[in-house]
Amino acid sequence: MAAGSCSGRVWCVAPGTDRLERLGHLDRTRDARDRRRVLLSVTPRAVELGQFFFRPLIENTVAVLPDFDESETAAVRRFLDTAHRAVTAPPPPAPGTDAAPRAG
Repeated sequence: MAAGSCSGRVWCVAPGTDRLERLGHLDRTRDARDRRRVLLSVTPRAVELGQFFFRPLIENTVAVLPDFDESETAAVRRFLDTAHRAVTAPPPPAPGTDAAPRAG
């Protein structure tokens, strides 16, 4: 399957959502205004796990920021912005197809 070909397709998202719900990381509730919609929310346990794993990384990263001058910080920011655009750009058409997958 080509990268991006699952965009907006329930059959691609549902298995991951099911697994996250089974593991206690997500709660599913029906939208009270539109019963066709299912709302996902992160559980307090998932937030706790995320903080456990990522808080040290964030704190250590923030701690080294003063070691960089303005031009170095600008270069890092430019790299991160450019990398973000690169990884979020629509994928090229899959081999053997005429068009790129539909967006969201």
